Amino acid sequence: MKNFILKGIALFLFSFITISCSNEDDNEKLALNITSNTTEKNVKITFTSIEINGNITSSVREEIISRGVSWGTTPHPTINENKVEESNNTFTSKIRGLAPNTLYYFRVYASSKAETVYGPELVFSTSN
Repeated sequence: MKNFILKGIALFLFSFITISCSNEDDNEKLALNITSNTTEKNVKITFTSIEINGNITSSVREEIISRGVSWGTTPHPTINENKVEESNNTFTSKIRGLAPNTLYYFRVYASSKAETVYGPELVFSTSN
């Protein structure tokens, strides 16, 4: 019985160490930090446009090659749908041509050569 318990503990520790090591590698890849300054109080919404503020920081030396805001009418929009690309890491994106009285989902994004990382999803509705 003791051997069974010791083997179980050893297997647990091995699994924990293996998972911890692989998570450290993933954290290196996902080191871009995406924030959004937009709240309901400071967002500018009209009938067909919206302004989203973003700030992108990185704790690794990987170059950010693209950044901005992606949006759509369904949750979790990606840059494959709609996007506004910005040239600086701190920006205000003006998204025009939206439908009036429509719910939109927005996410600030940053892309490196290896991946695209998204910030928290924001949900706003244009005016009617």
